[in-house]
Amino acid sequence: MAKNIYLLPIIATLISSNVIATTTPENWSFLRQDENWENYYNNDFKHIKLNEKGDYWLSVGGHVRYRGELWKNAVFNETNNDVFHLGRATLHGDLHLGSNFRIFAEVKTANSTNRDLPGGKRPLDVDTLALQQAFVDYKIDKSRFRIGRQALSFGKQRLVSPLPWGNTLRTWEGARYDYFGEEWQTTAFLTRFVPVKQYDNNHANNDQKFSGIYTKGKITTWNTDFYMFNLSDETFQDLYTWGTNLNRKYTNWDVNLELALQTGTDKSDRDVSSSMLASEIGFKIDNKYMKRLSVGFDFASGDSDLSDEDTETFNQLFPLGHAYLGFADHIGRRNVKAANIAAMFNISPKISTRIALHTFYKAKKEDAIYNAGGVAIRPAPGNSDGASHIANELDITMTYKHNRHIKIDFGYSYIQSGKAIDETSNNDNVTFSYLSVNYLF
Repeated sequence: MAKNIYLLPIIATLISSNVIATTTPENWSFLRQDENWENYYNNDFKHIKLNEKGDYWLSVGGHVRYRGELWKNAVFNETNNDVFHLGRATLHGDLHLGSNFRIFAEVKTANSTNRDLPGGKRPLDVDTLALQQAFVDYKIDKSRFRIGRQALSFGKQRLVSPLPWGNTLRTWEGARYDYFGEEWQTTAFLTRFVPVKQYDNNHANNDQKFSGIYTKGKITTWNTDFYMFNLSDETFQDLYTWGTNLNRKYTNWDVNLELALQTGTDKSDRDVSSSMLASEIGFKIDNKYMKRLSVGFDFASGDSDLSDEDTETFNQLFPLGHAYLGFADHIGRRNVKAANIAAMFNISPKISTRIALHTFYKAKKEDAIYNAGGVAIRPAPGNSDGASHIANELDITMTYKHNRHIKIDFGYSYIQSGKAIDETSNNDNVTFSYLSVNYLF
């Protein structure tokens, strides 16, 4: 034992200089730049040493996804029936030149078979070949500077998301600064959105700027986020979103609450005064199969008078509505009041299932009904004489994880139209199902 004591300084030195490797693989992240393969030497292409010292190294990875979709009566219209197939592949390289300098690049191709639903082959579906990300990182002490094309994701992704469900994904171009404090982490960014051109090179929209600051830490026992986002363009739009996101985990339950207010001006130079609230309470279930039960409530303001000089309809920015307002993406975070209850089941060690029930109402009867993309699927009636109940939705999703590389997802959604839809010319119930196969490396 005494002899082994003399080895301790040597072992500590080896650990601090990253000489000792690990055979435990890094967990996959949807944003692949968030993975860290620095100490992993058990796979050649995940950590390729480029010099004898080992501080120059390269990691290579990718993601291939197939998804087939079946729709009946999409957008509550009996003529909107279709089956189509989507495919996406990404390939990235992560080059580290010392402990402070890094270059990350990711390319993407996304395609679709013929799509006969409204919009046809959308920019959401097709982007034949594109540079998805290409940025440079420089670290110094607790700070990191990032410049280039990059994906943004903040908090629960309710307002800013790279949109993992979408076939073509989202990306931005600009500069970002991160400060990693011991108790608080802060991000400040100034970017321009990069729209998809489908069959041409994607270029940042110089007329649409998206910037902000996002900080997260802990206040007493609550994980607390504060943020401010600014969206502006060459029109009169100059929109500010101020928000906070609170999370707390207990032994057998957890709670999440997010609140945001919007000010500024919209594209018609009208004054903006809108808000949103999102919440979820989850309970751990001690059962062989059922593992979690949750209830949630979402609110996003609508406008009671579309003819005045103010707008009260919430702008959902760049959201991931898919995870919160139904898998069929028929209802978005605008002019909506929604409640849901969901249960998680582990059928086997490799198979998990989620069953969720949603109900949707208009926040203001005078305003329109909006989908997950923020587009009105039913126009604003302009009065309060109509109904407010939009729809009920049942979602059943199942995931089979064959191994860490292969995952298969299946989903089924049924949307029953409410009175607000029944009052319009098309009010058929919607059926949506999908099958997705993913391979990651």
